[in-house]
Amino acid sequence: MLVDHKQIVGRFLDTPSSQTPAGGSTLDKLKILRSRNFGLLWVGGLVAMLGDGFTLVAFPWLVIQLSDSALALGAVLAVRTVPRAIFILVGGAITDRFSPLLVILSTRLIYLILMALLAVLVLSGTIELWMVFLFSLLTGTVGAFAYPAHSAILPQLVSQQELPLANSIMGGIGQICLLVGPAMAGLFIVWLSGGDSGLNPATELQALGYIFALDACSLLIASTFTLLIRIDADHDIRSDQEDSLLGSIKAGAVYLFQDGGLFRYTLYMGAIMFLAFGAITVGIPLLAHQHLPEGAAAYGLLMSAVSGGMLLGIVLAGLLPHPHPRYLGSMIFILDVVFGPMFILLGWIDTTVQGMIILFSFGVVLGYMGILLMTWIQQRIPQQMLGRMMSMTMFATVGVAPLSGVLSGYLIELAGLRYLFTISGSLIGLVAVLCLLSPKMRAMGLPPDRQLDPARITPSGPDDLSVTSQ
Repeated sequence: MLVDHKQIVGRFLDTPSSQTPAGGSTLDKLKILRSRNFGLLWVGGLVAMLGDGFTLVAFPWLVIQLSDSALALGAVLAVRTVPRAIFILVGGAITDRFSPLLVILSTRLIYLILMALLAVLVLSGTIELWMVFLFSLLTGTVGAFAYPAHSAILPQLVSQQELPLANSIMGGIGQICLLVGPAMAGLFIVWLSGGDSGLNPATELQALGYIFALDACSLLIASTFTLLIRIDADHDIRSDQEDSLLGSIKAGAVYLFQDGGLFRYTLYMGAIMFLAFGAITVGIPLLAHQHLPEGAAAYGLLMSAVSGGMLLGIVLAGLLPHPHPRYLGSMIFILDVVFGPMFILLGWIDTTVQGMIILFSFGVVLGYMGILLMTWIQQRIPQQMLGRMMSMTMFATVGVAPLSGVLSGYLIELAGLRYLFTISGSLIGLVAVLCLLSPKMRAMGLPPDRQLDPARITPSGPDDLSVTSQ
């Protein structure tokens, strides 16, 4: 019996075997770059995210210089995530009600002011740890509004067929910036410190101040590009203005609960984030500071390795056909089963190169799956509900981040870095195995049993939610 390999592959992929994946040749796909609005978005994003790549290293390194404490670092990062968890649902509702573009512009301008002020305080030598906590709180609050808007704007600028490539381009630009930015920031700190990272705190603080100033300049340029974007009225679909803000959030919650697959995905990502967030954001900076001789440069190289891997994964997601939603859950769980042991190995490295190899491998999978999942949600959810759905899936992850960061810092102080990575990696693998054994979890990528109409989902009262009848 002959086996039709194209037919088998076609069942796994999200396109029929007889069609070119994602709608045409590579040249046809790249026509998206001629779009004026999309071009302004990605150029502005390129500049802003390059500054973000610098700050990704500078902010935790500032905490280390001021405190040299794992618990303080975990607490500062936790403080940033608390307002994100509190306000991200509000951010999603505001994005749906007003405009993702307006929210992006507003948040960039606020970020600009905060980074400029932080640069002045650091360069003047008046920065104190309590001020860093305050800046962490404020930037976290702004991020709660920025994240849903950035996730919801692409469907207003490109067609449904162009979404996978558009997501790959935006994600690729971000990873290029995060690949270059952290490495440059780490080397910049070492250069301005006279080549002795960690031995001259005063000069390191000066270098950090200049990095924050560069981030402020990048945000000014990015805001200018954002101002030039014009969205057509027929693409600017917004939620019902008559509902209260709380009513909009409640309607979004009902929609999420009705979509069983998206709800299960949200719960799973919350569990994985709880186990991984602290080890990544607290453990990796301290790993570079305490165990790797290159110090800040090592931290920059480690973060750049993640970004380099994610860039490759994003490119693959843009060029290769996407798997059928039937297999989405299984793919996620299998990859996380592999992640667990690799996470454990990270705690036992003694050279920067070893860490870079492990984190690059992480990045490839994270980049590929990130684009798949983002496109899956954007194509699954109506535009007028997209900001709220993005905010609710993010809420499940940022909501557990503060506790994860604090517990990780405490565990490092109590037992050491290796115990943190060993416990986190073991539990990630265990959760993934349990989900892989569940048929419902494996099938979470499939569409809901019935299509959900956001116009039919309304809050029937202040404390009661229902799905209205047709």
